[in-house]
Amino acid sequence: MIESASLDNEARTCRKCQRPSRSRGLYPTLNEQERSRLTAYRRWQSHYVDAQPVREHINALRHDGVGNKQLAKLSGVSRTTIQKIVGGRTDTQTGPTSKALRCTADKIMAVSIPVIAHAVVADGRRVGAVGTTRRLRTGAA
Repeated sequence: MIESASLDNEARTCRKCQRPSRSRGLYPTLNEQERSRLTAYRRWQSHYVDAQPVREHINALRHDGVGNKQLAKLSGVSRTTIQKIVGGRTDTQTGPTSKALRCTADKIMAVSIPVIAHAVVADGRRVGAVGTTRRLRTGAA
């Protein structure tokens, strides 16, 4: 049974057939069989998701004052990965990525859009003072 075919971490071989493993700890043929089986049961999930919702979330965070460095710190995703999702690779001049890894997307989407900007903004970063100015003017009148 395919469930018993798992990755031997030391040898990097498929325990079921002893061939070199490449994907998910299974020899490619066994991995394809597992994918076909899960597809038949409608349980197959790709490792990749559409990057557009992630890109929109990053732009919303940027609009509220969370930069790439702070987002990387909050989400645990590298700044390079965030930049590739939003703007693409600079060395090849390609556009933004169309797909993102599911685990990366989950980490970025877990960072909530702040209600109060200074709650998650990096230290030393400027925050708009419009609300404070209005409250001071109202109190002074």
